Amino acid sequence: MPGTHQHNYVITPTWGGLAATGIADMGVAVGTNGVAVFEHADNYMPAMLLWQGTISGWTHVAIVYNNRTPSLISMAIS
Repeated sequence: MPGTHQHNYVITPTWGGLAATGIADMGVAVGTNGVAVFEHADNYMPAMLLWQGTISGWTHVAIVYNNRTPSLISMAIS
């Protein structure tokens, strides 16, 4: 299933329940080449947000959901 392997999760997307209920858990993967947000429910694990760019050193990442849509609102690289 997409999203379950080869990702550097800082928040692991655990199973959130049945997709038909509209409830899913979310996870965040961060690597040196970007940020990805995944949602996870029964037979459901799409990448809901993909940001590609170079990340190095300590980096602050902030993700906010609005109307069930994730947004990357902040990235501070130090």
